[in-house]
Amino acid sequence: IWLLAIAYIFVYIIRFGAEDWMIMYLTKAKANISLADATNMIASLPLVGICGTVCAGLISDKVFKGKRAPVNLIYLIGIVAMLILLKFNTINALNYVIIGLLGAFTYGPQMMIGGLCAVESSSKKVASAATGFTGTFGYIGAVLSATGTGFMVDKFGWNGALAFWLVSAIICIVICFILWQNEKKRTC
Repeated sequence: IWLLAIAYIFVYIIRFGAEDWMIMYLTKAKANISLADATNMIASLPLVGICGTVCAGLISDKVFKGKRAPVNLIYLIGIVAMLILLKFNTINALNYVIIGLLGAFTYGPQMMIGGLCAVESSSKKVASAATGFTGTFGYIGAVLSATGTGFMVDKFGWNGALAFWLVSAIICIVICFILWQNEKKRTC
């Protein structure tokens, strides 16, 4: 539960970083994007995020036979890829797809790490407490996202913000890899 809670901090740093700061990133770092276009682009994040959530559950149930860690790893690698693509993309229309996929890859681990994995890692008697515990850490991540992203933008520009989100994704990948190794040991 502790590892899940710590991983959840980093999922929320990415989620709230994208939701709270993406419009500013698009209008400031990508100078040719208007506020109206940036607002429309960010709308794709939760819309495609919903699909990512449903797909994460289906993939973990049907493809990985109830194993959540491999799906979390795939999705987190997707976050890294989308952040890198966003940085180097010069085609405005492609930003809709990149930001949408960033939403899908973020919402999947958010649902699984803080909710489903927490419940499955605890007994039925404390399932709600486990979810509440990880959820608390998620909100710590939201606070860190707001203050951390702002700090990184002030000190290092928008590249610093992207680096903050990328490092958060990489830390979460490491934690989920550890959880996956533990998951494999329990089934052997």
